[in-house]
Amino acid sequence: FPSSLFALLTGLMLTLGTLGAVFGQAPLGLYMHAIGWREGLFDVALFGLILACVFFFIIRDRPQTTTQIQNEEVEKKIPLGTALLRTLKHRQTWILSIYSGLSFAPIMAFGGLWGTSFLETKYSHSTSTAGFLSSLIFIGFALGSPLWGWLSTRLGKRKPIMFFGSLFSFFILLLVIYAPIHSISLLGASLFLFGFFLSAFLLSFTMIHESNIPMLTASAIGIMNTMNGLFGAITDPLIGFILDLGLGRKGFNIHVFTSKDFEIALSFLPIYLIICFCLLFFIKETYCK
Repeated sequence: FPSSLFALLTGLMLTLGTLGAVFGQAPLGLYMHAIGWREGLFDVALFGLILACVFFFIIRDRPQTTTQIQNEEVEKKIPLGTALLRTLKHRQTWILSIYSGLSFAPIMAFGGLWGTSFLETKYSHSTSTAGFLSSLIFIGFALGSPLWGWLSTRLGKRKPIMFFGSLFSFFILLLVIYAPIHSISLLGASLFLFGFFLSAFLLSFTMIHESNIPMLTASAIGIMNTMNGLFGAITDPLIGFILDLGLGRKGFNIHVFTSKDFEIALSFLPIYLIICFCLLFFIKETYCK
């Protein structure tokens, strides 16, 4: 595809991945409940095998139809060690990767793990209602991902949208965690907008692509994804650790947490987003080139 579509297509790819996370769990759960988990997992494995065959016969490393590339040198293949070393020496790779990891962690920690328990505790919603409200974060994320990619390409700049997204998601998350939102519609809209605005951070994938030579793009994005996984892996248990530091009321060796306990433990997430906002001042604008 043309380089001008990189941001849009990255957003669309992540949209599909996010929708899989949103809609795949409930239908799959119903399916396994109907036919049994062994048969259900077998069908999932079979579907994966079919996809693998489709990829093998259809996807090509060298498509027959390619965009016209003019005035570009044909680069030789770079060994893995050299590629990683050259990528890690690039300051922008580190800053963008840390920015991406800190932006991604609130989505996974709140939307993926702690959000449902928090909403049940603070607003006394049922598990199903709290789960639905948490899923609105991912729906907003899925809708925002391609939109910000397309818009940034039209503007010819990436950073203004990333500034905008980090700042708005910061204030919305503060509202959700600390403000008493008694209207379920307002709460749902806030969670949707949180995911929608935070998805602007995905432009960092495009920026790291534009900040490195084409032969290093995969290595650079791999490092960025490593940071995403690392910050997510640290943040989830960190929130649980803070909750377990004697917070809440103990009864029968079980902690019963209050909304105040969750507010303290989740305070890391807005801090992450304000750090992201500050990191953007050290990221160089690529002007979509």
